[in-house]
Amino acid sequence: MSTFLPLDAQIPVARTSDKAKVTLVFGIASLLMPVGGLIFLILTFVFAGRARAEIAASNGELTGLRRVKIGVNCAWASIVINVLSIIAILGPAVVNVGANMTP
Repeated sequence: MSTFLPLDAQIPVARTSDKAKVTLVFGIASLLMPVGGLIFLILTFVFAGRARAEIAASNGELTGLRRVKIGVNCAWASIVINVLSIIAILGPAVVNVGANMTP
């Protein structure tokens, strides 16, 4: 019995999930657009869940988990940067208001 494939056999090739690609693009967009990136930030998490489910259901026909992880990491980094920016902008104003109060 031969274990070789016939010459005309089609070897299945895994392709990258389109939702994983969208997750990566939206994650990077949320990182590059500080204020307007909020929409991209939300869409990143929405598409990440859908991409993971699609990849898991494909039984190896789809790849792209690394792109999903990178996109989600970019979104989390965007959250951290935005929170730190808000603290940096509003922090001095809050301190000045407290210093001007007299008992």
